[in-house]
Amino acid sequence: MPIRKVNRRGETRLFIDIRYKTKDGQRARYRKDAQVQTLPGARAEEKRVLLNLARFGTPYAPEDDVPAPPAPSPAGSPPTPSTTPALPTKTFSEVVSEYRSTFMLTDLKVTTR
Repeated sequence: MPIRKVNRRGETRLFIDIRYKTKDGQRARYRKDAQVQTLPGARAEEKRVLLNLARFGTPYAPEDDVPAPPAPSPAGSPPTPSTTPALPTKTFSEVVSEYRSTFMLTDLKVTTR
C-alpha cells in the first residue's frame, strides 16, 4: 500500500510512497507527506498522483493545464461578468427524492434506511 503512517519527532504523519517507471524506462519514486492528513484525503491525493502517472507519465500535472488567473481590470472600469453558465439549482425536495431513489436504496442496509 503506497500510503503509510510514519512517526517524525513524535508526530504521526501519513506518507505517500509510489514506485513507478518514467517514460524512458528509469525507475523512480514519488515520496511525500500527504497534503491533507486524513486517510480519505491521503487516498484522494494518491489517486490523483496515480491518474497523473497514467495520463502524463509523471506524478505532476503539466503546467499548461492550469488556467491563468484573470488579468486585473484597470481602475475605475467595472469587472467583466463571468462567462461560465450558471448551474441549475435543485430544491430540497428534489435532492431528497434523488437521494432516496439512488444512494439510499443501493448503499445502505435495511436497518439504516
